[in-house]
Amino acid sequence: MNHKKYYSGWGNYPVKHGKLIEISSSEDLSNLIQKENLFIPVGNFRSYGDSALSETMVQFTPKKTIEIDSSKKTAIVSADILIGDLIDKSLPVGLFPPVVPGTKFVTIGGAIAADIHGKNHHIDGCFSDHVIWFKLMKHDGKIVKCSKESTSELFALTCGGMGLTGVIISAKIKMLQVESDLIYQVTFSACSLQ
Repeated sequence: MNHKKYYSGWGNYPVKHGKLIEISSSEDLSNLIQKENLFIPVGNFRSYGDSALSETMVQFTPKKTIEIDSSKKTAIVSADILIGDLIDKSLPVGLFPPVVPGTKFVTIGGAIAADIHGKNHHIDGCFSDHVIWFKLMKHDGKIVKCSKESTSELFALTCGGMGLTGVIISAKIKMLQVESDLIYQVTFSACSLQ
């Protein structure tokens, strides 16, 4: 499905007039990549600024999958899964993504492409530090499984590469064990700011 209209990222500026092509099968995506190579992949339009905006954008929306392995503390997800969807599925079994941004509306593919960070960046690093592998469709329409061990250069170029190496299809992520979805809070009242 093609939609030509105005698009923007998280901050609603700048606004770009462009065409969005929605594709749900790997075969259709491969065919498009081999015919039209002047596009950028987009997730859920939550990037700051214009980093995911172009005259032609492709949104890959396969059947959403989330597979949680609580014994190995991992999750295999399709790239269009939102961080919030992963949390909703993993938290009931005591797992949580190790790095989350300030919004739960970022896709996993976008999290890898932007190599996002959270408030724990100084301790736990960025999102790519917790990615075991991801599947990437390259410019020739072929899918390659990237990891730090087998394809370290392509892995590093894709994490933070903003879609310039190809379209992320799926990923396997390390998850963090948590005891609860609650926090312990102590509130202190003060009579002034001095």
